[in-house]
Amino acid sequence: MTTPGVLNPSAPYPRRSLAPLVALVAAMRTAINTSIRMIYPFLPLLSRGMQVEIPALTLAVTLSMSITLLAPFLAPVIERRGRRQGLLLGMLLFSLGTALVALHPAYTTFFASMLLINLGDNLFTATSQAYLSDLSAFEHRGRMLALVELSWALSFILGVPLMAALIQGFGWQAPFFALAVAGFVSMLLVVLCLPAGQVNTAAAPHPLAALKQVFSTRSAWAIMTVSAAVIAGNQVVSWASGIWMEDAFQFQVAALGLSSALIGFSELGGEGLAASFLDRVGKKRSIAIGMVVNGLAAVSLPWLGGTVPGAMVWLVWFYLSFEFTAVAILPLVTEIVPGARVTMMAANIAAFSLGIGVGAFLAPYCYQVGFWANALVCVAFDLLALGALGGVRVGAAQQPVSTEMTKDGLPGN
Repeated sequence: MTTPGVLNPSAPYPRRSLAPLVALVAAMRTAINTSIRMIYPFLPLLSRGMQVEIPALTLAVTLSMSITLLAPFLAPVIERRGRRQGLLLGMLLFSLGTALVALHPAYTTFFASMLLINLGDNLFTATSQAYLSDLSAFEHRGRMLALVELSWALSFILGVPLMAALIQGFGWQAPFFALAVAGFVSMLLVVLCLPAGQVNTAAAPHPLAALKQVFSTRSAWAIMTVSAAVIAGNQVVSWASGIWMEDAFQFQVAALGLSSALIGFSELGGEGLAASFLDRVGKKRSIAIGMVVNGLAAVSLPWLGGTVPGAMVWLVWFYLSFEFTAVAILPLVTEIVPGARVTMMAANIAAFSLGIGVGAFLAPYCYQVGFWANALVCVAFDLLALGALGGVRVGAAQQPVSTEMTKDGLPGN
């Protein structure tokens, strides 16, 4: 008898055999993340192409983030229908979203596109994290999920420059067309490469039961508080960092581009460190270490932020420690409510989005006082997250929601 949603000890999936699945999911996530990360750098181009003002485009992107709050309510359906169906649905929404702008460029289609892309991203991310977690023991899960999260940094380091080359060669719509093609190809790869298994719908409760299981678990609320606070602290600083660099050092476009590149490689370094140390150090301990280091980075601003080299060192320290912390949270989340992993992961993504909204709201008010105020608010959020971390218990709710394993050791859903 297997425990749904967890690794089947009688038919374990060899860790080396997970490598192609991890690489495939990471490649798909890179495409989705590129569609999100390319928007802000290309806002002037998009503005001219659609003949609308930049603030209108920014508003569309901001409002589209609210769609993430729907993901926890759709995720329980995936618990019943199966992991592969969830991956296909997420990628379909992403593909349709990018195709909209490619085929009919207009402000209305751009807004609809952002809604579809964000919802598809959340469903695909939550489902893929649950899927890979189903196939791995908890003690090895940190490395695997951290390797997938390299897609976030790679989308900025590789994906955005590639989209820029497409724009230069074929016009501003070209990235949307290329990403739509990548999305539809990804759907085909999901069908061909990921087994469907046998869905045990009798073992899966009504979707409302999965929601109740997540939102009635104290540890779920605790880890969502950690996620929201960590992201809010980062957002308070990120929103103002470019403005601060320009105000303090009169940075021009090239210098701001250098600082952006440093941020991208810092993110990559944080994800690489997480892949190397999470499973050795422990998930909760890694999160705590990351938050302490990030808080120390924030309070070091008055000492390091007075010169250009010091500011660059500060940026690397701050973003590397943040990314390490954000990635360290993920494997812990997978084991809070293991019987409803997709729903739990989707709820955590909603918490991330809430943190982004809170941080973006507070950032301008803090910056009116001074960038040091943004850094201090970040420290306050880190302390809040540290306090909430103490209430997190792994495996807090064990009731099964998903399906039985197949004979190959894969989760039935």
